[in-house]
Amino acid sequence: LFTIQNKSGVFAGVDQFLCAGDTVSLNATGGSGYVWSSLGSLAMDTVSSSNGYNATCTNCAVTTVFPGATSMYQVSSTSGSVCGSFDTVNVSMSPTFTITPPSDTVICMGSVVSLPVSASLTNANTQFSWSPLEGLSNYQVSNPTAIPQQPTPYTVAVTNGNCTKIETILVGLFPSLPKRVIIGDSLL
Repeated sequence: LFTIQNKSGVFAGVDQFLCAGDTVSLNATGGSGYVWSSLGSLAMDTVSSSNGYNATCTNCAVTTVFPGATSMYQVSSTSGSVCGSFDTVNVSMSPTFTITPPSDTVICMGSVVSLPVSASLTNANTQFSWSPLEGLSNYQVSNPTAIPQQPTPYTVAVTNGNCTKIETILVGLFPSLPKRVIIGDSLL
């Protein structure tokens, strides 16, 4: 006579996509007595060391991980059965990129200023979004022009894949000089 143990359905969650420097919480469900581990070359370390630490806990249902590169994590659960079960979750890192905005500037009232921003990594999916819209030639390009009517902080959000970088450029205005009229030998 054989007894068949039903394997529990431990679930590590759906695969995740992160930007460099971000963290993600991994949440195990469908079992108990969870143990998380890394399937990569870097072990899950919960103690701060010279390399930092890369997980908040290993013997828990929910852990927050700090991967430095694309990593795969496994959670196992005994669920009180002889068989136990496990599942994996992949945490993919999007490529790191930087953006370089123009310097803050001051222009004369009514003048046009160019606001070129560059990104260290661009592709067909790179998106630019500028605000505020007032005075901008186009809010979805990397190099709009602007004719601000007042000092304006222009903000650009550059999205590349799952990651967004934000910068602000202040465009100030020189005060308008009063118009002077010369009539004969008099300045009015």
